[in-house]
Amino acid sequence: REEIGFDADENEVVLITHAGERTVPRAPKPQIAAAVLDEVERLLEEPNSEESSGSA
Repeated sequence: REEIGFDADENEVVLITHAGERTVPRAPKPQIAAAVLDEVERLLEEPNSEESSGSA
């Protein structure tokens, strides 16, 4: 798809976590980046998560 991805101003992603999938619909790349960072922050704040405890 030429309208999203590389060499385009917009993108569309699916975030995959242990809890499932979340689609971030087509949007400007800065908005996509903010959504990804919001999800990372949410995951880091989850109690007893491997991500927040640093355990492997």
